[in-house]
Amino acid sequence: MKKVAIGIEINNNAGRGVLGGILKYISGRGDWNIKLMSYPETMSAAVIRNAKANGFNGILVNHTGDAATALELTRTPLPLSVVDIHDKDIRRRKKRTAFIGNRNREIGALGAKKLLSLGQFRRFVFVGHPARPVWSEDRRDGFCGELARHGLTAKILLQDDIRQALATLPRPLAVMTAWDYKAIEVLESCREIGLDVPADVAVIGVDADPLVCGFTNPPLTSIAPNFVRIGYCAAAALDAMMDGRKTRSINFIDCKPLDIVERASTKFLPPVEALLKHALDIIQRDAIHGLSVHDVAMRLGVSQQLLALRFRQYEQKSVRDLILDTRLEHVKELLKHTRRDFAAVAKESGFNSANRLAHLFKEKIGLSLGEYARLQVRRDGRKRSARATATDRKIASA
Repeated sequence: MKKVAIGIEINNNAGRGVLGGILKYISGRGDWNIKLMSYPETMSAAVIRNAKANGFNGILVNHTGDAATALELTRTPLPLSVVDIHDKDIRRRKKRTAFIGNRNREIGALGAKKLLSLGQFRRFVFVGHPARPVWSEDRRDGFCGELARHGLTAKILLQDDIRQALATLPRPLAVMTAWDYKAIEVLESCREIGLDVPADVAVIGVDADPLVCGFTNPPLTSIAPNFVRIGYCAAAALDAMMDGRKTRSINFIDCKPLDIVERASTKFLPPVEALLKHALDIIQRDAIHGLSVHDVAMRLGVSQQLLALRFRQYEQKSVRDLILDTRLEHVKELLKHTRRDFAAVAKESGFNSANRLAHLFKEKIGLSLGEYARLQVRRDGRKRSARATATDRKIASA
């Protein structure tokens, strides 16, 4: 049985993917006993220094911890497999070390190819890591190298606050960031200064974490490295060294990226679809604030006639009716969850008077405001009664 110490940061998509690749390699083998270390709680200089004495056969890490821990990693006599670590001292190890990571230049080139494929950008920006780690610099070089093949150059940004740069650079811009969290900062800056993504600024990141990219506004296009493959290769290399099949250091094993996961930050909608999406967003957000058909058309920069035509073609409903329906849905929510008087409900929902609201509500919903409110009270009572009955049954059966 091989006792293996694994230090993986699993608070991000990269670490979780690498760990998944390790587990894929050892699945069914039955000869690895893993100690998963987190930093700084369990991955310390003392743990690495005493690893051999404590019966460990190998170490696999994707971070070096603090300076003292990094020093012990350079000194350990155990086989060492390191993932995307470019520490100069560790790279000097001549025996029993494997280096595994991303093809970062290829990742940068892939980002450039994607932005070039959009066809409407001639100005490009790369936003790197302020500390200029090797992986960020390699992605920058790959990005700039691919642009150079097309006779183009990129503006390189490193500062933490990029808002001013985005506000002053000529547009439209195509931006690649070294990793997803910097892309989030770009998207937030665009929103704060009123830039449209992707029409004014198209944005692409790296890591493709669905929990991050899917919840940005707009959702973020991102390059997906093959983290599972990286973890698998790291585990296989360590296994070979623990078995004595590899004694000298293994040259850097680089894994090509999987693909680009495209989302709205680089995806242009057809003109009609974009117009309707923006109109629906405006109505959903501002219908209860006195929004008119004229207001919607003005914000979109089109005539009321064109707007009406597009809604008849694609929504089978007029702009006025959609505004009214949105307000009435808000009224229903207020009647469900509050006990306000009808005049207050009308005002908060964008109606000029309670009488106007009462007339439209009866016409559209088929119930008066009072009837609807009483119905919600009865439903709430039945729900509470049902919950109480269920509780009684649980108590009785206990």
